[in-house]
Amino acid sequence: MVTKLTATSVSKRRIRLTGPCVVTGKLYSVVVEKEAATNYFKLGMKIHEAFPNLSLEEREFLISGISPEGWNKTFPQEADSQAS
Repeated sequence: MVTKLTATSVSKRRIRLTGPCVVTGKLYSVVVEKEAATNYFKLGMKIHEAFPNLSLEEREFLISGISPEGWNKTFPQEADSQAS
């Protein structure tokens, strides 16, 4: 899990998790339900169960700290083949 995330309130039930991409260094954010964040980060729920509505890219960022841009830089051929 990424440990350098900052949480800011978006609404009563939602928060924005922001942190630097470990590849690009650029900030990337994901908006999630507060309860889901607690389930994942504090209670250890599996990410796909805690955040079923997030995209694979958003979940990957929460797991590894790699943003979609960082993923494309790290694995350029995979990004090209998925676009085809």
